[in-house]
Amino acid sequence: MLARFATDPRDQRDLARVRMASALLASVAAIATFFGKLPIPAFLVALLGLVISMVWLRQARRAAASARRSAPEALVVHALGFALDEGERTHWVPWRNVLNVEVDEERLDIVVQQSDADPLRIEPRYPGVEIHELVRTLEDARHRAQGAGEGAPPSRT
Repeated sequence: MLARFATDPRDQRDLARVRMASALLASVAAIATFFGKLPIPAFLVALLGLVISMVWLRQARRAAASARRSAPEALVVHALGFALDEGERTHWVPWRNVLNVEVDEERLDIVVQQSDADPLRIEPRYPGVEIHELVRTLEDARHRAQGAGEGAPPSRT
Protein backbone atom coordinates (compact mmCIF):
# COMPACT_ATOMS: atom_id res chain seq x y z
CA MET A 1 0.00 0.00 0.00
CA LEU A 2 1.40 3.37 -1.04
CA ALA A 3 -1.20 5.66 0.54
CA ARG A 4 -4.52 5.46 2.35
CA PHE A 5 -7.09 8.22 2.65
CA ALA A 6 -10.18 7.67 4.82
CA THR A 7 -13.19 9.74 5.75
CA ASP A 8 -13.83 10.96 9.26
CA PRO A 9 -17.38 10.26 10.55
CA ARG A 10 -17.54 13.66 12.28
CA ASP A 11 -16.58 15.43 9.05
CA GLN A 12 -19.21 13.42 7.18
CA ARG A 13 -21.91 14.42 9.70
CA ASP A 14 -20.88 18.08 9.40
CA LEU A 15 -20.90 17.82 5.62
CA ALA A 16 -24.37 16.25 5.72
CA ARG A 17 -25.65 19.14 7.87
CA VAL A 18 -24.21 21.78 5.54
CA ARG A 19 -25.59 20.08 2.46
CA MET A 20 -29.00 19.62 4.10
CA ALA A 21 -29.15 23.29 5.10
CA SER A 22 -28.07 24.33 1.60
CA ALA A 23 -30.69 22.07 0.01
CA LEU A 24 -33.45 23.42 2.21
CA LEU A 25 -32.45 27.04 1.63
CA ALA A 26 -32.18 26.58 -2.14
CA SER A 27 -35.48 24.74 -2.39
CA VAL A 28 -37.34 27.34 -0.28
CA ALA A 29 -35.88 30.15 -2.39
CA ALA A 30 -36.76 28.35 -5.63
CA ILE A 31 -40.31 27.60 -4.51
CA ALA A 32 -40.80 31.18 -3.32
CA THR A 33 -39.60 32.41 -6.70
CA PHE A 34 -42.27 30.32 -8.46
CA PHE A 35 -45.04 32.40 -6.79
CA GLY A 36 -43.98 35.63 -8.50
CA LYS A 37 -44.77 36.74 -12.01
CA LEU A 38 -41.59 35.62 -13.70
CA PRO A 39 -40.20 35.88 -17.17
CA ILE A 40 -39.22 32.51 -18.65
CA PRO A 41 -35.45 32.86 -17.92
CA ALA A 42 -36.10 33.57 -14.22
CA PHE A 43 -38.49 30.62 -14.06
CA LEU A 44 -35.81 28.37 -15.55
CA VAL A 45 -33.25 29.60 -13.02
CA ALA A 46 -35.69 28.85 -10.19
CA LEU A 47 -36.29 25.40 -11.66
CA LEU A 48 -32.53 24.84 -11.84
CA GLY A 49 -32.26 25.88 -8.17
CA LEU A 50 -34.88 23.30 -7.25
CA VAL A 51 -33.03 20.58 -9.15
CA ILE A 52 -29.74 21.54 -7.50
CA SER A 53 -31.38 21.44 -4.07
CA MET A 54 -32.54 17.88 -4.79
CA VAL A 55 -28.99 16.88 -5.72
CA TRP A 56 -27.67 18.43 -2.49
CA LEU A 57 -30.34 16.59 -0.54
CA ARG A 58 -29.24 13.28 -2.06
CA GLN A 59 -25.59 14.07 -1.29
CA ALA A 60 -26.53 15.00 2.29
CA ARG A 61 -28.26 11.65 2.77
CA ARG A 62 -25.23 9.85 1.35
CA ALA A 63 -22.85 11.72 3.68
CA ALA A 64 -25.08 10.95 6.69
CA ALA A 65 -25.18 7.26 5.74
CA SER A 66 -21.40 7.28 5.39
CA ALA A 67 -21.04 8.73 8.90
CA ARG A 68 -23.22 5.94 10.35
CA ARG A 69 -21.13 3.11 8.86
CA SER A 70 -18.75 1.31 11.17
CA ALA A 71 -15.93 1.39 8.60
CA PRO A 72 -15.07 4.74 7.04
CA GLU A 73 -15.01 5.18 3.29
CA ALA A 74 -11.47 5.01 1.98
CA LEU A 75 -9.27 5.44 -1.06
CA VAL A 76 -6.30 3.08 -0.91
CA VAL A 77 -3.48 3.53 -3.43
CA HIS A 78 -1.42 0.42 -4.25
CA ALA A 79 1.44 -0.23 -6.62
CA LEU A 80 -0.89 -2.18 -8.93
CA GLY A 81 -3.93 0.13 -8.78
CA PHE A 82 -6.27 1.71 -6.30
CA ALA A 83 -9.32 0.63 -4.33
CA LEU A 84 -12.21 2.99 -3.69
CA ASP A 85 -14.21 1.62 -0.76
CA GLU A 86 -17.58 3.35 -0.62
CA GLY A 87 -19.08 1.18 2.11
CA GLU A 88 -21.71 -0.63 0.08
CA ARG A 89 -19.31 -1.29 -2.81
CA THR A 90 -15.62 -1.37 -3.51
CA HIS A 91 -14.10 -0.47 -6.87
CA TRP A 92 -10.73 -1.97 -7.77
CA VAL A 93 -9.08 -0.07 -10.63
CA PRO A 94 -5.77 -1.46 -11.93
CA TRP A 95 -3.34 1.15 -13.26
CA ARG A 96 -3.20 -0.61 -16.64
CA ASN A 97 -6.86 0.40 -17.21
CA VAL A 98 -6.40 4.06 -16.22
CA LEU A 99 -6.05 6.46 -19.12
CA ASN A 100 -6.07 9.73 -17.19
CA VAL A 101 -6.67 11.20 -13.74
CA GLU A 102 -7.78 14.82 -13.55
CA VAL A 103 -9.72 17.36 -11.54
CA ASP A 104 -13.12 18.35 -12.87
CA GLU A 105 -12.93 22.04 -11.97
CA GLU A 106 -16.67 22.57 -12.50
CA ARG A 107 -17.85 19.75 -10.22
CA LEU A 108 -14.78 19.85 -7.94
CA ASP A 109 -14.23 16.11 -8.00
CA ILE A 110 -11.66 13.75 -9.48
CA VAL A 111 -12.36 11.97 -12.76
CA VAL A 112 -10.54 8.72 -13.50
CA GLN A 113 -10.81 7.88 -17.20
CA GLN A 114 -10.69 4.11 -17.76
CA SER A 115 -10.13 2.08 -20.92
CA ASP A 116 -12.66 -0.62 -20.02
CA ALA A 117 -15.36 1.23 -18.05
CA ASP A 118 -17.16 4.52 -17.62
CA PRO A 119 -15.22 7.32 -15.93
CA LEU A 120 -15.05 6.94 -12.15
CA ARG A 121 -15.71 10.07 -10.10
CA ILE A 122 -14.05 10.43 -6.72
CA GLU A 123 -15.42 13.04 -4.37
CA PRO A 124 -12.56 14.73 -2.44
CA ARG A 125 -13.80 14.13 1.10
CA TYR A 126 -10.66 12.87 2.78
CA PRO A 127 -9.30 15.06 5.58
CA GLY A 128 -5.75 16.32 5.35
CA VAL A 129 -5.40 16.07 1.56
CA GLU A 130 -6.27 18.71 -1.01
CA ILE A 131 -7.89 17.65 -4.32
CA HIS A 132 -4.85 18.48 -6.50
CA GLU A 133 -2.51 16.69 -4.10
CA LEU A 134 -4.77 13.62 -4.25
CA VAL A 135 -4.61 13.69 -8.07
CA ARG A 136 -0.80 13.99 -7.91
CA THR A 137 -0.65 10.97 -5.59
CA LEU A 138 -2.77 8.91 -7.99
CA GLU A 139 -0.84 10.06 -11.05
CA ASP A 140 2.54 9.39 -9.40
CA ALA A 141 1.48 5.85 -8.49
CA ARG A 142 0.14 5.28 -12.01
CA HIS A 143 3.37 6.48 -13.62
CA ARG A 144 5.45 4.26 -11.32
CA ALA A 145 3.33 1.26 -12.29
CA GLN A 146 3.75 1.80 -16.03
CA GLY A 147 5.86 -0.97 -17.44
CA ALA A 148 5.50 -3.13 -14.32
CA GLY A 149 3.40 -6.30 -14.32
CA GLU A 150 -0.12 -6.03 -12.93
CA GLY A 151 -1.86 -8.60 -10.85
CA ALA A 152 -4.99 -9.22 -8.85
CA PRO A 153 -6.33 -6.73 -6.35
CA PRO A 154 -4.67 -6.87 -2.93
CA SER A 155 -6.47 -8.60 -0.10
CA ARG A 156 -8.54 -6.39 2.22
CA THR A 157 -6.59 -6.60 5.46
